[in-house]
Amino acid sequence: MQRLPSNSKRAFWPMILFGDILKELRGSHQRILVVGPRTVGKTYFMNQSLEAYPKSLGIIQSTITRPIREEGDRKFYNLVTKEQFLEQREYLEFVECDEHFGDYYGSSFIKAREVLKSRHGISAMTPEGVMAWHKECRFDFNLKILVLTATEAVLIENMKRRGILDPAEQDKYIKSASKFVLPPTIPHLKFEMTGTPADKNRILNLVGPLLK
Repeated sequence: MQRLPSNSKRAFWPMILFGDILKELRGSHQRILVVGPRTVGKTYFMNQSLEAYPKSLGIIQSTITRPIREEGDRKFYNLVTKEQFLEQREYLEFVECDEHFGDYYGSSFIKAREVLKSRHGISAMTPEGVMAWHKECRFDFNLKILVLTATEAVLIENMKRRGILDPAEQDKYIKSASKFVLPPTIPHLKFEMTGTPADKNRILNLVGPLLK
């Protein structure tokens, strides 16, 4: 008689006994989740990845209520009113919803599935969002989770480029950056943004192998 796995693996015993029965449903495409505080460089990271792999990598839009900060953000986010967001949430359109500095963020199972039919997908997400996707959908999608970090000096320089010059506002974002971590039980890679031209090649060296 086959012995059941230990407690640490009990959550995965159906896979151990019967094989990965959802592998065909997931397919071969990766859902890349990029986590990081404001001004760490998430948009730059995703833009470099998309420019390098335009045919094999697509954007999985998140739904947000905050104003678009840069025109280029529109390709990453679906902007709605708070009323529209709450209505969509009521109809269970989101795997996860999060509130950050008074604005709502959400991500859709259906939108992710649509992109991953034909290519890999990339999107930005909060730590709470990643934890929800890992909990609810880790068997439905090939999740690759990247946590971006940066020194305080790099974050401040990025804020200045964004026009965030008020020291009190800068301090608020610096303090919030410490919350952008994930528990060790969620598999993820850490990537430090340096704010230098070397970041481009480092990003592509990280993302390229994930798409094979």
